[in-house]
Amino acid sequence: MIEQTLLSDKETARALRISIKKLANICRKFDENPDDEWELNEGEHFEWIIRHKQRYFYEQGAVAIAKYLEVTEGNNIIDKLIEFVTHRRKAIRRALVLRKISQEAKSELAVVSSNTLFLHRKSTIRILETNGKGVNSAISRIQSDNSYEGAEIMAKGRDFDEFENEQYFSKYGILKLAKDMQVSIRSKSRQAWLEAVIEEIEPGLDTQYKKLISRNQAIKKAIAAAKRAAYHRCQVTGEECGEGAKFDLHGHHLFSKESRDDLATNLDNILVIKEEVHDAYHKWHSINYSGQPCTPASFIEYLQMFHAGMLDNPKSKKRFLDLIERLENLQNNFGR
Repeated sequence: MIEQTLLSDKETARALRISIKKLANICRKFDENPDDEWELNEGEHFEWIIRHKQRYFYEQGAVAIAKYLEVTEGNNIIDKLIEFVTHRRKAIRRALVLRKISQEAKSELAVVSSNTLFLHRKSTIRILETNGKGVNSAISRIQSDNSYEGAEIMAKGRDFDEFENEQYFSKYGILKLAKDMQVSIRSKSRQAWLEAVIEEIEPGLDTQYKKLISRNQAIKKAIAAAKRAAYHRCQVTGEECGEGAKFDLHGHHLFSKESRDDLATNLDNILVIKEEVHDAYHKWHSINYSGQPCTPASFIEYLQMFHAGMLDNPKSKKRFLDLIERLENLQNNFGR
């Protein structure tokens, strides 16, 4: 919870407009006399980061010290402290929203269409911290002119779209949903979260779109290089994709791009295989490893189950064993 985020000693001193040394001296006074009215309780007001040397403070602890300063020095700091804490909470919320936007934009559910980045309905729900009913209610209000003042209806192709019969939303659509929800709910904490979404969704998705386009171009170049290195042959079946071939070659990421972005352009992580082999593996993986990322280990399991016949021929046997060794080395070197 944002409300329980700890303040470092430096942040606390800055919020109270005192030095770190003075903060330490005040804490020492609190500790020395357990019978006075001033208390700093571990777990309630602060936590030790380095035992008896460095504390991080809960907001309640900072407020307790501010009250002490007001009483002992006539220092009217409470309002300034509240302003500092409010600003800090807002900054934390915005950072959390941006992190969530980044995570969802990098997921395999993100789609780029007509120079626009669309996020899956599930991603949109997670960013808005709502549920399917909440999204449906917001859409219904917007489309029936019962939403926030000045709201425009949701337009397909701009605010939302459908890909493979699944619903996706753009930055414009998510912004409309957030604005509608903010004026329709009573929870102050939910309103504060949606305010951060409203502030960050457009610049956040714009940044992720630029990164995604640049990343996709780099991945395409890496796959093309992997195909050249494999002499345009399927590294499972050995078939060449030359002129007149009736199949396409794909570049399969042994560690999925979503789980290991650092290996997305690593040629060792790109296996050149026929389209039908690629499709068969992913169908098998979705059944046996539902929701889990692809790994070299799972591809070894797939090979042993469906391509063990390669061992019957000396030439394909060598290719099979070399491929298994490559996958094992990749798993051992980069597996977490």
